[in-house]
Amino acid sequence: MSVGQQWRVRVLFYSRFAALRKGARVIIQDVCVPEGDEGGGGRYQERQKRSRDIAMLAMFNSKERTERERRELVTKADGRFRVVSVVQVAGSPMGVLEVCWDGE
Repeated sequence: MSVGQQWRVRVLFYSRFAALRKGARVIIQDVCVPEGDEGGGGRYQERQKRSRDIAMLAMFNSKERTERERRELVTKADGRFRVVSVVQVAGSPMGVLEVCWDGE
């Protein structure tokens, strides 16, 4: 993760959630791309996935992330955040992350 990405993640979490109490839940809905070749679905889905990734790079200097990368990103933002669950409907690129604040 670049220094710019680390800064953006910290600003997002600290500015939005500075008043969180222990046990508070945060719901994040975003695209979770499949790990490696898990996506299946053929060439069309692979093309869509790569097109979204290129668009993210061009517009936001970022990338689409897998579930594992999303978990790492939340932990790097602040170790007091814990990913409780990730729900993703089969065939859909969207995922919902449930994050819990374990801080004071």
